[in-house]
Amino acid sequence: MQKQKIILLVLLAIAILTVLFLLKTKVVKHTPKYKQVSSVTSPLSQNFKNWGVFKNGYQIKIPPNWQNTSDRGGHVIFEPGKNGEKAASFKQISISVVSGPPDGKKLTTQEEFDSWYKMSNKIVTRDTLQKVNNTTIDSQPVVELIETIPSVSREDQWSLVAWLRKDNANYYINVRGFGKNPTIPDLKVFDYLIHSFSFPSQ
Repeated sequence: MQKQKIILLVLLAIAILTVLFLLKTKVVKHTPKYKQVSSVTSPLSQNFKNWGVFKNGYQIKIPPNWQNTSDRGGHVIFEPGKNGEKAASFKQISISVVSGPPDGKKLTTQEEFDSWYKMSNKIVTRDTLQKVNNTTIDSQPVVELIETIPSVSREDQWSLVAWLRKDNANYYINVRGFGKNPTIPDLKVFDYLIHSFSFPSQ
């Protein structure tokens, strides 16, 4: 009787080991092989080109074949040319540099910047502006904001703004597009665009 119990225990152990082996083999057989993928920024990031506006002390990358349609008074505008490559649904990219004493407009003072920066990263509404995020550009603190511009006769527009201050001057990197809100591709390209902004050494 004792011998039979030993035989049964041995057979049971063999059965358990066989099941474990088969399960392990199955897992190994069906484990997918993942390719190592490098980090991705914007699908157009490799095609963006440097645009240096050194008289205003900064440079930025813009989409290929976009044209500089205005450059005066610290305000630079880029728009897609005839063969300009599409950059998400952007219709215009602009960079403005405003220095001097506050003129009563929004987003001009250090106190206002600090107030926006200290807000939660959750979307916070103040007037027509909504806070999206805090980030840094070239080691400078930045507040990202969004504004929807409703229109009765034309399609609604949205505006994304990255606002930073340096040496008592305000820098605004702005993109505009049509629709009530920017899409995920819009946000991704905007993120790449603003982080290409820098203050090169002269």
